[in-house]
Formats: sequence, C-alpha cells, structure tokens
Amino acid sequence: MKIKNLIFLILASLLPVYGWCSIQFQLPELSGAYRPMADELYHIISRQAHYRLQQVRIHRGHPDMKLLTPSIHGEHGIRPNTGAILGFSFLYRFGDYEEKTVGISKEELLTEYIIPMINYVTATYESMPTDDGRCWNKQWQSAHWAYSLGKATWYLGEALPEELKAKVCYLVRKEAERFYQSEPPHRIKNDTAAEENAWNSQIFHVASLLMPENPEYPRWQELFRKWVLSSYVTEADVREGKVVDGFNLGTLGGGNIYDDYTLENHDIVHPDYMTAFILSFQTAVDYRMTQREIPSFLLFNIPQIYANLKWFATPDGGMTYPSGQDWGLFRNPDWLINHVYMAAFAHDSDAWHYAKESFECIRLMQKRHDAGNIYSEDETEFPPTQSDIFVYLAQAWQALHFTQAIKDDWKPLRGVRQFKNGKILLNKSDRFIHSLCYGNQIMFLPTLNAPDRVFDASLGSGIGNVWLKGAESPLPVTLKNIDVESEKDAYKVRLTVMHGSQVEATYFIQALPERLEVKEVLKATEDCNLESVQTARFGVLNDSQWIREQGMRTLEYEGQKQTVRALSGKVLEFQTGWLNLDKVKFHISKSGNSQCRYEGTSRYKAGRATDVLTLNFREFSRSVHKGEILSEFAYTISL
Repeated sequence: MKIKNLIFLILASLLPVYGWCSIQFQLPELSGAYRPMADELYHIISRQAHYRLQQVRIHRGHPDMKLLTPSIHGEHGIRPNTGAILGFSFLYRFGDYEEKTVGISKEELLTEYIIPMINYVTATYESMPTDDGRCWNKQWQSAHWAYSLGKATWYLGEALPEELKAKVCYLVRKEAERFYQSEPPHRIKNDTAAEENAWNSQIFHVASLLMPENPEYPRWQELFRKWVLSSYVTEADVREGKVVDGFNLGTLGGGNIYDDYTLENHDIVHPDYMTAFILSFQTAVDYRMTQREIPSFLLFNIPQIYANLKWFATPDGGMTYPSGQDWGLFRNPDWLINHVYMAAFAHDSDAWHYAKESFECIRLMQKRHDAGNIYSEDETEFPPTQSDIFVYLAQAWQALHFTQAIKDDWKPLRGVRQFKNGKILLNKSDRFIHSLCYGNQIMFLPTLNAPDRVFDASLGSGIGNVWLKGAESPLPVTLKNIDVESEKDAYKVRLTVMHGSQVEATYFIQALPERLEVKEVLKATEDCNLESVQTARFGVLNDSQWIREQGMRTLEYEGQKQTVRALSGKVLEFQTGWLNLDKVKFHISKSGNSQCRYEGTSRYKAGRATDVLTLNFREFSRSVHKGEILSEFAYTISL
C-alpha cells in the first residue's frame, strides 16, 4: 500500500502535465419561466440526498472509508456508491445549498461523506478487494461507474485533495484504455448493445473533461464520437455508409437499433432501453457549461427514437409497454431527464409537456415519504435506482439553465401506428392505448390513456396460458400467422398462435378508439391431457402506495359487488356475461363450461402489485382429442 500511495503522490505532482487544469465550467442564469420548476427540483434532490445519506456507513471500522451498500465488486455494490457520490458532489458545487433539508452542512457533506466514499471506491478499484474478495476494475459496466466518479471529481475540482484527484484520473485513464483496441459491439435481435455502447462512450468524455492536456485527448475525442454513434445506429445507416460529423458509419460492424427506431433488449421491444440514449446525450449539458457547441453526433437518431417514445407515452409522463415490462412500471421520475433534454437541446415542445407531467409525478411520489425518498422501497428491486434518480434529476436541473422559451404546443398523438421491425401495433385514442405485439413476446394490452391505466403490462397479456397435467410451467406460445388491416383510427387483426404443439388459438381482434373487440377460438391439434385453459388473461394494477390508484378494485357482476383491496390475496370465481372493473366494462359471450377468475396478489413483483383477471378459466377432468374445439369465447372491453 505504501508503494501504491507513493505512485499516486508522484502522479499528483504530474497533474499539470496530465491536465488537472480540467475544463472550467459555469451555468448561466435561469430563465424566469423555468425557475419555479428548477427551484422545486433542487429541493427534491436535496430531500433525496437526505434519504440517501442515512444509508452511508463506515467500511471495516475505518472512518476514512464509507459506502452505502454491501461491500461487493459488482453492479449492485459499486454503481449505487458512484451514483451517490456524483449526486452529493452536484449539491456541493451547484445551487443554493439547503443545509436544513440535507441535514448536514456543505463542508460535512464533503469531508464526512464524499471524500470517504471516494476513498472507498478508488481503493477497491484494483488495490483493495471488496468484502467478496474482488476488485471492481475491468467489468462489463465499470466504465459507467468510473464516469460517475470522474464527473463528481470534475465538479469538485480544487475541493478534493490532490492525491485523491490523481487516483480518480488514474482509474478513468485505465478504463478508457480498455477500449483502445476494441470495436463497438452490435446486436439487433433480442439484446441490443445500444445501452452498453452509450455508457462506455461516457468514459472518453469524462477523461477529456478532467485531463484536456493529456496527450491522449485527441484519441478520447475520436473514440467518444465513434462509440456514441455506434449506440443508436440503424442497420440502414451502416449499409448506406452515412457520414456524421466526418465519421463514416459504414466502418461500424452493424446496427444496434431497427430501421423503424425501435430496439430489443431482454428479448422484447423495450421502451426503457430506447430511453438509454440519455447516457451519451446527457453530456450535452457539459458542452454548454464549458461554452462549446453541442456536436451534432450527440443528437444522431435521437429525435426519431423520441418520436417513437411519444407513441408509447402515457398522460403522466410514463410509458405503456406493448411487449411487457420486466422492470418497474412507474418509472416516470427516470424519464424527466429525457423530456427536459429533448426540450432544452432538441427544441421539442411535446417534450416540455411530458417534462411537466413527469415532474408533477415526482412531486407527488416524494410527498409520500417523510424520509425524502422518491421511490418507495417496494417500487424498485434494482439497488442502483435510489442513486440513479438522484443523478438524473440533478442533470435535468442543469439542463433547465439552457432551456429557452418553449411554447407548450403539445399535440397528443392519435390513430394507428405500426412498427414493422419491432412487430408492434398501436392505436392511441382519447380513452385507450391499444397495443398488440407479435414478436418474441405475443400479447395484446388495452392500456387506459389516463393516470390510472388499470391494466398492467404483464407478459403474455390477453393471450394467457394453457397447462398440461402435471406440468411445472405453461405451454410456450409461438406465432403461427398474423394478418393486419389498419385504418386511420382502427386496426383489425387475425392472429393465430400455438400453445406448444398441442393447442392452436385463433384471435380476431379489432382495436377501435372506444373499445377492444376480441374473439378467441381454441382448438386441440394433438391428443393431450390438459390441466387448464387460462386465456383472456390481464394483469390488473392494485396498489395502495401508487399515487394514481386507490388501493382497491371494485368488481360488479350479476347483482354482485366485490371489493378487492391491495395485497389482499383475495380470489373470486364467477360466471357472468358482463363485468364492471371500476370504470372498465367487459361484455362476454362464450361456449363451454368456463368461468371468470380474479386473483388478488399478496406481494409486490417487479416494483408493483398486480392482480390477475382471467375471463376464460376452464379446468379439464378428461383428455382432449385432436381437432376438438376447446372453447369459443368473445368479449369487448370499453369504458
């Protein structure tokens, strides 16, 4: 350790050579129009900091090292710490520090939290293993963590000891060097490389900010451009050899997003990963803070991606998920930075509308918690979330300083949109966002175009499940055929899917502005022993914590009125030709001995509480034969 410290002291003495003059930055005065949001946002960030500070603890009895997670080397052990360091450093450097809100003085924040946390993270980079016996350097996401640490160091500047600045500059350079001989990866199907290329691009940017006089500066600038462009490049861009800011996209190995500007991650078309352009685009504010023009490559394909996201947008600044959502559903706070950046730097007036809606959601979410946290502990299962949101809001606050007068000229999107590469159909009206996905995930979803969307983006929505006797999982669903007819404000679909090789399901779906009409025919294609059919199956959101829900759902059917409270685990089974679920109406016609089933959940999963409504629930006490019609079922969903 003594030798290591000596090396860092030598590096500190060489900082002028390596550019610890860093690029200087400043923020302009806020426009009066954006000051109310900026002031309240700063207060929100300060409250989130208060909450996060309560989790910081001393490492191994050494008060000069602190962290807020278990001491582990991976994403869940390092990313929350580097994110919090960046958030705390923002408060130290920018704005009118709110000592009463944060709970400690500005100097205490620096000396008792920021510096000890940087000590821990720099020590565990390659010299001192974490408690799981490994250091965190040279990992899949380590460039992203190093970026956060480097950005914090850039903010703090002379407030940090020279030795500590040297350590940060050292690990930033080491992470940048990892990619000198690498080509940006490219993947279209199932698991795009867009997000990882975007966060890896950050390391070259922050190295340039910290060390502008380093001999590697020109290389960092060149690689930053290359990795940014590789992140959200289409296959057509590469094929055509399009040139952007002097860089020929034809030299890249391939695309990372489809030509219709959708992308796949986690085996689905995933709007969350379409928003990940912010990982590189967030550097735009650094250019403006250093009195430089934003390079055009930072905006490459971003307006087109954001135009798609507006089709997925819900009224509260969130999104619907036509292919399902495996992360938290109510990620509205995370998207504020996307909306603000598109308003500030892409001059998108729709973006300003969604920014305001997202901001209102953040306000209401934080008001639930005296501790100051925005997300409740149940709303996220991802440990970095509570630090990430801290950073996103801070950078949105910075961007507001560069936002010029934008007219809120929001024009809500209405009508049908088909994403042919992404294999998604949308029909967006005043009442519904009807969606149908026929790609890796096959499902249809009638999201209410309202703050309370009622229906969850559950995987397999609408389609449901078929179970064989004794099976541990339902039969896999695959696409057999689809025919689409679309008009301006409606689409008709004939959809045929297979449940394994045993059951064929044919759907006739008509998505109209005011209702969804579905006819379903299930037919056995093999002799088999079925346990149950559970189709026309929809997730129903039911959460007492979420700001847009009441903590209960009321069902009315055939003279009955039942209330299912959140997390009650209550199960209802009934036969009916009609059903009211709060303000949603179901009209049902069927053949066969099936019933409706409502299953209240008793736990949170993926950050939300989701009950399940199955309109066509049938159990089998006998074997079925090839060619047998198992059920014919039709229903309408309206308001």
